[in-house]
Parts: sequence; C-alpha cells; structure tokens
Amino acid sequence: MFYILFGHSYVNEIQAVSQIFYPNEKFAAADEPAPGGITVVSALDGRECRGMVYNNGEFVASAHITLKSAGAADSAPDEKKERGGLSAALFDALREATGITPAWGVLSGIRPTKIVHELWRAGATDEEVFARLTDERRVTAKKASLCIDIAKAEKYILNHNDGRDMSLYVGIPFCPTRCLYCSFTSYPAAKYSHRLDEYLDTLEREMAATCGYAGDRHIESVYVGGGTPTTLGDMQLERLLIILHKYFKIEKAREFTVEAGRPDTLTPRNLCLMKKYGATRLAINPQTLCDETLERIGRAHTAEMFRHAFEWARAEGHGNINVDLIAGLPGETPEHMSRTMDQVLALRPESVTVHTLAIKRASLFKENLEQYNFPGPDEIEEMLRVARKSTARAGLYPYYMYRQKNMLGNFENTGYCAKDRECLYNVQIMEERQSILALGAGAVTKAVDLERGLVERAFNVKNVDEYIRRLDEMLARKRKILHM
Repeated sequence: MFYILFGHSYVNEIQAVSQIFYPNEKFAAADEPAPGGITVVSALDGRECRGMVYNNGEFVASAHITLKSAGAADSAPDEKKERGGLSAALFDALREATGITPAWGVLSGIRPTKIVHELWRAGATDEEVFARLTDERRVTAKKASLCIDIAKAEKYILNHNDGRDMSLYVGIPFCPTRCLYCSFTSYPAAKYSHRLDEYLDTLEREMAATCGYAGDRHIESVYVGGGTPTTLGDMQLERLLIILHKYFKIEKAREFTVEAGRPDTLTPRNLCLMKKYGATRLAINPQTLCDETLERIGRAHTAEMFRHAFEWARAEGHGNINVDLIAGLPGETPEHMSRTMDQVLALRPESVTVHTLAIKRASLFKENLEQYNFPGPDEIEEMLRVARKSTARAGLYPYYMYRQKNMLGNFENTGYCAKDRECLYNVQIMEERQSILALGAGAVTKAVDLERGLVERAFNVKNVDEYIRRLDEMLARKRKILHM
C-alpha cells in the first residue's frame, strides 16, 4: 500500500486511517499512484483537506472537508484541526472506495472513553460529546452511545480519586504454554523452573526498594497478573502472597485481583491459598468453551476443566469471579459465541470481559496467518452483539472498554459486570487518573499528576533474565518519576 502527501507531513495519521481499512498492509511513500496496489493521497491547502484513493493507478474515490474557522482572528494553522480534517477526509474516501464503514471511525487509540472524559472536563454536554464522536471522528451512533455509557460507569470510580490513592501491579510472566494469539511477556514455566525462585528473590528486592512510596498512600487496588501467576507452585505462590503483605498494606485495599487465567493451573489448594491471603477477585479465563478451538489455539485445558476450576473457586469462597472470552478466534462463528456465553453465564460469574482477537506482531498467529480461517468483520460484529445481549439478560452491564491495534474488524474489548462488581484496577489503568506502582518483568509504572494532567512512565525490561540482572537500573527509573 502506498501514500502520497501534499501540503503536510502527517504521515502517522494517514497510515493509521489507511490501515483501519487495510490492516497488516505495509505502508510506503510514492511519487505517483502506483500500478501495483492501493495508493492513498492526502492533501492540505489552507483550510481545505482532501483524501483520494487509487487502485492500480486508477482513480477510485475522493472526499473533501473544509476546516471551520473560529473567527477572523483564527488565521494561524491548528495542527489538531488539520490532523482531524485530513483523517476524516481520507476516511470518507476509503469508505466510499471499499464500501466498508468501520464502527470506530478514525479512532485508532486504545482508550475511546478517555476522549469522553476530556470533553466532559472541558464542559461539553452528552449531546455535544455524541456529536463530536459521530461527526468529527466518524464513530457510529451505536459505538458512540456505548462509549458514553461506559464513561458514565467509570466516572463514579474516577471521581473518588484524590491524588493520594494508588494501585499496585505485580507481574508473574510465566505460563504453562504459549497461546497462539499471545504477545504478552510470558515464558514457559517448565523451561524457566530453575529461575522461578530467583525471580521471586528479585521481585522481593523490588518490593523492599519501592514500598516506601506506598507508605503514606492508600492502595486502592492490587492486581497480580502475568502471564499466569497460578503457574507458580503452591510454595512459590504462598511466598509471593506473603511478601506482598510484608511490604504493602494490601489488607486495606478495596480490591485484590489474582489473574488465574489458565483453568489448568487451578487446584483446590492454590484457590485456598489465594482466599487465605485476601484475594477478593479472581479472573478465570477460558477464552472459549469450544474444545476444538481450545486445542487449535494451544490451550492445555477443556471446557469441562474450566467448569471444574470455577466450581472449586466457589467452594473455596471466592465470590467475585471474572471470565475472559475472545471473539474472532479461528474457526468460530456467532453460534460458537452464543453457546459459550450460555455456558459461562449459567455459572453466574460476577463479570465477563469480551475481547476482540488482535493479531499482534509478536504472536504465533502473525507468523502463520495463512493457516487459519478467521471470521470476517460482520461475523465478529454479530459475536459482539450476542455477547452484549447475553450479558444484559444476565444482569451485567458494560463498565470499561479499551481497544488494541490490529484488532480484527477494528472493534473493541468490553468488560461487563454485575452492580458494584466493577474492576477498579481496569478502570484506573485505562483512564490513567491514578498512579500505579508496577513490579516485575515487563511492568510499567505510571506516575499521575492530576493537577497538571501529566502521566510519566517507568518501564521494567520484559526479559526475565535481564530483569533479574538489571533491577538497580529499573529502580533508578522508578525513583526518578516517583520522587522516592
């Protein structure tokens, strides 16, 4: 795929819009419409924005937008307006050329609700927010309404932030096996079994060095994620939970989540340990309850194993369980999603998170795309509709949402929950209105300054061996942004 720019250099915006319609295409500059593929042309002349599409050198479609002026004094160029106008003009041209109407319009960022919160803080009404999303960003009416509804659900949580609250994240980057769609920091537990204790040693050093930051703050939520933390053996898991309590006052947290994502790692014993040490929320994530799909994507468990794990968790007293599912897995149809939703909701989980499959660069799917039969955008949209209607019938409502690059159909991930069962950590990390102290390989610490509207980040290296070796370097980065 090729691009030509006239009158501006906003190549990132033009590439982002183009790849909404042509995902996974390589993007290269050209001097004229190329005879071997799609060429997009984006032109800016004063306040005039134009987008054009050529196929094999032949003109296909164009669209034109005139940027509005704020008045006679508004003569200087406004980059934000220019970027928006050029994106919308090219979107309109590509929509005409392809016959496709992407539901999220020109939006390519991962946090659509953040736009809503920003507009509210600037004084916009719900009607004005809806108009800005649908008119300027080309978002469909259904998605704009969903975005506003979720932002309202988040607002209640975000309004309690006072600048002294924080969240704590602890990463355990090990899994039993690697799923084909996975691009997270994750290492095979069997291969790294000789380093698990050393990893926990390093994690304890990081806790000891950073617990002072949390000393005079209130830890609102704790999230132990991964990877799959329950890949740890019982003694290692208990050690992790003990040192968490040793260095942080997590017993006062409103929420303590452990991501027990792989049902094949759960036993009555480790479920008992998590309850004993104060976990208030579990995530048990089968992704689908179709056994053929589970085998196809590299999951080492069956639907029946998931049901057993869920029942064990209930028997151990876990009263707040989330279930993650994925729409768009290869070989699946809306009927598969419907059957999965029926089986999951029969267990009465407190929340369900429905992800749209994203083909990430670091995933095994990306390496072998031609081998898999992925559902198309219309089928995925129907899967998401099935999930939305099923959760509504079960009394669950949407409370948070985010998007990823390279998602099939350019859709979204949505969390649904029962009343008062929102995951606080999920909302805080998406909206970036609370500082997060993040520990472990691949963890990202965020220092949020609400007064100045600033977010600073300190990244831990992803590689386990490098994390163990370079902890002092990562601690220095944390001290700089947390002013420890």
